[in-house]
Amino acid sequence: ELAYLNTMTEEKVAEILSKTDDSMSDVDKLKIFHDEIIFGCKYETEGRYVSTPFGALVEGNALCEGYARAMAILCNKSGIENMLATGTQYNSDGNGNTTEEAHMWNMIKLDGEWYNMDVTWDDPTWDMSGRVYHDDFLASPVLFKESHNANDYKIITEDTTYDNAFWRN
Repeated sequence: ELAYLNTMTEEKVAEILSKTDDSMSDVDKLKIFHDEIIFGCKYETEGRYVSTPFGALVEGNALCEGYARAMAILCNKSGIENMLATGTQYNSDGNGNTTEEAHMWNMIKLDGEWYNMDVTWDDPTWDMSGRVYHDDFLASPVLFKESHNANDYKIITEDTTYDNAFWRN
């Protein structure tokens, strides 16, 4: 079964990577990875593989961990430095009540600076595929800490290069 899971995941990774080429910038490649994961996946809390890249890429159902691990594989295969980050996210119900939940996302290093990417939160319709946001695509720590609190990294940078990029809103 493990060989099957790996083979199917690798096939989907290769399919997504085939949409990129060496003439593209890392940002362009990341946008393709980001959008492909979201277009093909819906947020799901139940299932055997929801925490895995197989769940996100092949089955199309994943928790934040599955989304983030899928992005990490694509980055690794493309030579883009990255790491998984865990912490908490803040959710507001619109009535002034806020809750905190455990969460996982990616950190991406570009031109010597680290940026946050939360593929899960950029999936605006978690119960169905086909739409995508870019609010948490290459967000600076300054912007990101408004909704996320990391517990396992201490990377502090003030670089906001992509905070006002055309894709943000």
